[in-house]
Amino acid sequence: MTLEKKSDNFGYQFNLKDSLCIVTGKGEIDYKQSTDSMKYVAGHPDFSPDCRIIVDLTAMNYHPSYDELLGMVDTLKLLRKNFKNKIALVTDQKMSIVAKLVTIYCQLAGIEMKSFVCPNEARSWVLAPDK
Repeated sequence: MTLEKKSDNFGYQFNLKDSLCIVTGKGEIDYKQSTDSMKYVAGHPDFSPDCRIIVDLTAMNYHPSYDELLGMVDTLKLLRKNFKNKIALVTDQKMSIVAKLVTIYCQLAGIEMKSFVCPNEARSWVLAPDK
């Protein structure tokens, strides 16, 4: 497993054996850092479009505006060819509605994403074989 810390706010784990990427966001995060993180993962040499992704934002302090939320979805749509497998978005309870909205917009764009408040449930879903 490759462990990386790109910034004080985002950490990355690339597990080539399990084809899994774990992104962890914490502290004060803004729109630019969020979208830069997506681009970083998509362009990382240890990442492939078939990797499954868990994005754990339970320790994050960021409340995006509606326009920022749509901008994040647009960024994911532009990078869609890089994200062909499951993406689990984990947030705390107070951000779960925002996460659900992101996942709905992503699903409409053909990105397989689901939101969770429990990291273990997110991991189980991401690692479950496709039906």
